[in-house]
Amino acid sequence: GQYNMRRWNDGDPIAMNYIGHPVEGAVAGYLEIQNNPRDRALQMGDEHYWRSRLRALAWATAFSTQWEIGPLGEAAIFNQGGFTYAVHCQKHCGPDEKITNNTGWVDFVITPAVGTLWIIGEDALDKYITDPLVRRHPHNFGYKVLRSSANPSRSLSNMLRGREPWYRDYEHPTSYESRIIGPFERALDKEPRDHIDIFTHYTAYSVRRNKTGCEGCRGLAAGAGVGIGIRVFRYLDFVTDLSYQPEASPLSSLNIGGTLFTGNFGMRSGYNGKRFKLRASLAPGFASYSRAQDLPTPEDPQPSSHRATNFQAVAGAEVDVKVAPHFGLRITGQNMLIRYKSAVRDPDGIGTLPNLNFLSHDNYINSTNWGVKVGPVFYF
Repeated sequence: GQYNMRRWNDGDPIAMNYIGHPVEGAVAGYLEIQNNPRDRALQMGDEHYWRSRLRALAWATAFSTQWEIGPLGEAAIFNQGGFTYAVHCQKHCGPDEKITNNTGWVDFVITPAVGTLWIIGEDALDKYITDPLVRRHPHNFGYKVLRSSANPSRSLSNMLRGREPWYRDYEHPTSYESRIIGPFERALDKEPRDHIDIFTHYTAYSVRRNKTGCEGCRGLAAGAGVGIGIRVFRYLDFVTDLSYQPEASPLSSLNIGGTLFTGNFGMRSGYNGKRFKLRASLAPGFASYSRAQDLPTPEDPQPSSHRATNFQAVAGAEVDVKVAPHFGLRITGQNMLIRYKSAVRDPDGIGTLPNLNFLSHDNYINSTNWGVKVGPVFYF
């Protein structure tokens, strides 16, 4: 699959591209505003209001671009760009049908640009309609509901930080603490933090395996690995992990075969107590099989085996129990998503002139794999 930057529309409905995605961009912009001490209490008409909304536009642009083509976005983890289809046709499509692979310029531009206009519109509704009503009737719940209903993007971003949908920072100038993050930060302040931890572990994943009599069946792939965590901020760590599962798939096929080697690089956060730790992590990376095999073709009926490396991402939750100042035991539960190339390819006629001849005929599928890692951890 690939991204088609030679067209505007990506094939999604008008309501999704021009309403749903701008709301997404507006929520991203409000999250930047709420977390910026210079901007959170600004209202329309204040001296630095427009500068603050330009910063929100920049953040919404970065957020949208990551979601479109970043390592944790639609193109990497999901199937955007991974297959072609006719926009208004499911079967028996003619040669004049519009073909897409769900990519184009529209989301790169509309999500942040119209999302920022949406923010400005909600700010104007606050300034000239809902704020005067709420100030005149501070105890009237109906006007608070009206304020939150007229500002859906701000309401959603408020709820994401544990505030009421109608909450406004400029009405609470001395209250900046998030109800979700605040208690968490105070708990971290009370406990000493380790700067580096090294985790040597036994690893077991339920993955697709090829063996005699069963191709692509689920089976347990066991092995070993090492993980390293490095403190970056008060409650954020950089983590990396390398794991090795010998002969994870005894027989070879497309994408899988032989030994599985995985590598991940991401972030981790959570409770970090003196004797007990509970943290979650998200880390993209790669899954590499040593002995995969391409599909036979008339030109190559017996293709040779080769190393196949696929994108993967791991979401995990870990529990540490410290039995000494520099030593503990850890168990981690994980879900590893691997993005494989599918054996199914687009049929002739799709991706050929005049229908986007530069598109790949490859399709991709996602495979989720649950696993566990157990072992000692050393703190420094």
